[in-house]
Amino acid sequence: MKTRLFFIILFVSLAQSWNVYADSVTYPPSYANIAAGNPASASDVTDAFTAVKSAVDANDVLINNNSSAIATNTSSIANHETRITNLESPVITTYDYHDYTAANTITTRTYQWDRSTNPPCDREVHEITRTVIDPDTTDISIKVIRRDAAATTTCMVRVTEYTQTADAYIKKARYDYDPADGTTLQETYIFTPPYIIRTSSMHIGEPIVSTTAVQSTIDSHQIEINTLLGIEAVSVPAGNFTNCLKMKKERYSVIPGQYTTNIEWHCAGIGRVKQIQVFVGGTGLISQSFELLSTN
Repeated sequence: MKTRLFFIILFVSLAQSWNVYADSVTYPPSYANIAAGNPASASDVTDAFTAVKSAVDANDVLINNNSSAIATNTSSIANHETRITNLESPVITTYDYHDYTAANTITTRTYQWDRSTNPPCDREVHEITRTVIDPDTTDISIKVIRRDAAATTTCMVRVTEYTQTADAYIKKARYDYDPADGTTLQETYIFTPPYIIRTSSMHIGEPIVSTTAVQSTIDSHQIEINTLLGIEAVSVPAGNFTNCLKMKKERYSVIPGQYTTNIEWHCAGIGRVKQIQVFVGGTGLISQSFELLSTN
């Protein structure tokens, strides 16, 4: 009798405790006798335990389901935390030089130089020749002829060779000709490796550094640094342009104290529309600029 009473008390205690944490228990009718402290048969106790076990088993299923849901939610929360972190991070825009080069239909650009620094040759004509090597590579030759407005005096004839690849716009060589006839080669400059001028993945404030050996009459080394300063609108005689690359070009030679700094604006479909150049060297400081007059 005492043993039966002990199990009855234990069962009631467990049942009440489980009822708090487990699923709802549907007790058999005989549980009323047990709850009232009346004598219970073994089958009554078994039925009551079976009812509690069913509720506990059901609760176990709920716990497992909740565990799975918690794992899913934890993963979702982690993904959202990553997205929030990315949204809070500074947005870094990438600029592709292809978007700011001259259209293939443009073969000539004419510039006006600042008369105070380049008299009498204040006109500069760029004649552009393109040779397609493959879908991603084009060799570009730009012949620069600097003369006066009336085209009666020629001060400079120069051809510069570039290559336009999927990744970068590079400068390979320069040839200077006698301005008297425009055909007699006076000097050759081969850049090994070529200068990297602009790339397809530029970021504002990120410098592009090129160190090259210059093969010419007097071999030398130069360092050129091209940096995207920002995106600006610019007005020149040829028109008003928006969303243009503002580039800074710094070139340093092996001669101490000699360097050139250019600020250039390159616009979609046109290429370079304006340049301000400062040269520091043996003759002191020279500042000059040119702006686009027209394209053909």
